[in-house]
Amino acid sequence: MFAIDRRILARIEPVTKRVLIVDPNPHAARLLTDIVKALGARDIIVEAEEARALKAAAALEPGIIFIERTGQGLDGESLARRIRRSDMDCRRAPIIMVTAEATATTILGARDAGVHEFLRKPFTSGDLLKR
Repeated sequence: MFAIDRRILARIEPVTKRVLIVDPNPHAARLLTDIVKALGARDIIVEAEEARALKAAAALEPGIIFIERTGQGLDGESLARRIRRSDMDCRRAPIIMVTAEATATTILGARDAGVHEFLRKPFTSGDLLKR
């Protein structure tokens, strides 16, 4: 798929062991799944709805979480806030918000909810690796 320096893979390996992807769009979720697999992810759970994503986060305790900003049955900011305010171990995991609309308002709202980074659609594997 793409070549990655082994030192970079070694550095991100602890975070990418367990990954939670929350996206109601199955095609977008599949693309992200393929990329994180290439980065060494072993356990990947994909959920489309906020309630199921919270249950998955509690069960998986992911090292990194990707959340689509909006979608049917999903408010990405609300989900990020609920994870941050929970007592789950993953409440400190990096959260990357995936969105096609990265305006100043959406970025501010997501930052206030506890999001670490934004990944603007369309994105490449290189864009993801930079995050």
